[in-house]
Amino acid sequence: MRDTENNTEEPGTHINPEEFEAVQRDAADSKDTYTHKFKKPFIYDGQEYTELRFDWDGLSGADALAIEREVEKITGVVVIAEEFSSEYLIRMAAKCCTQEIGPDAFELMRQKDYKRIKSRAKSFLLASE
Repeated sequence: MRDTENNTEEPGTHINPEEFEAVQRDAADSKDTYTHKFKKPFIYDGQEYTELRFDWDGLSGADALAIEREVEKITGVVVIAEEFSSEYLIRMAAKCCTQEIGPDAFELMRQKDYKRIKSRAKSFLLASE
């Protein structure tokens, strides 16, 4: 909401139009696969990665149910909307990554890489509806 007297926005109410457009573009342009290229090589489990490839379309309904059960078991939280659950999105990305990585790999990434991969997973789910 806008405070018209002081010409200011209330905290948490402003939507950045550029960020919103970027999310819309990602959802519209979402492909069944995504290759994430790291600006700095990423090391996980003793192996160095310069990129990770995700095959979103390779996931089945059984995979989705397994991811939901895993999130519920680990966090105790029931997944209501997969596209808004970071735990679900990251486990989904780990499951469809063509290289063998676990969900814990995302905790070790730079935040920028983590957020971009999570955003692409979310875009795929939103585009699939």
